Amino acid sequence: MSTGSPPSYRLPPDVMGRPRDILAIGSLVLEEVVQVDGWPQPGWQGNVRVERISRSAGGCAVNVACYAARLGARSAVVSPIGDGRYGAEVLAELARSGVDPQFLRHFPDRDGSLLIILSGPGGGWVTLDHGDPIVALAPGDLPVHAAFAATRIVHIDGYSFLTAGTPAVAAEALLRARRSGCVISVDG
Repeated sequence: MSTGSPPSYRLPPDVMGRPRDILAIGSLVLEEVVQVDGWPQPGWQGNVRVERISRSAGGCAVNVACYAARLGARSAVVSPIGDGRYGAEVLAELARSGVDPQFLRHFPDRDGSLLIILSGPGGGWVTLDHGDPIVALAPGDLPVHAAFAATRIVHIDGYSFLTAGTPAVAAEALLRARRSGCVISVDG
């Protein structure tokens, strides 16, 4: 294991004058984390005690946009959002964090997506996914070229395109980011 200095990173000079630091593209969900004191065993009937419940905005794109904004970056998120109860909570978190919501694709009369995470003792976890299949991105939902050209870094939530869109959306976002000379980051 190396004990040397961590690597240093610099953005290319040609993107430094752009007004937006990060454009994050991908999923948007309300996450409800339920911490339990034990896991049920196969064939077992009984109670598992809930120790704690917390709710927060989630999805990798939303996490990147919110954390960057809280650290002072100018960030925006491109994502589908249901205008119902789950989406409303996430929209409020975006506002509290200072994330620009102009590129959200709204789906009226849809609750949005919910991810329930059961967290057990010792760090084990399992998710219960209530993803609304109607609340999804299409390539036409991506911002125009000028939005990419005004952005330093485009972050793409690779995993979300299994649930929040299609591979065609990710491919088109990558193409627009590349043509605009953006620094590109992808997780997944």
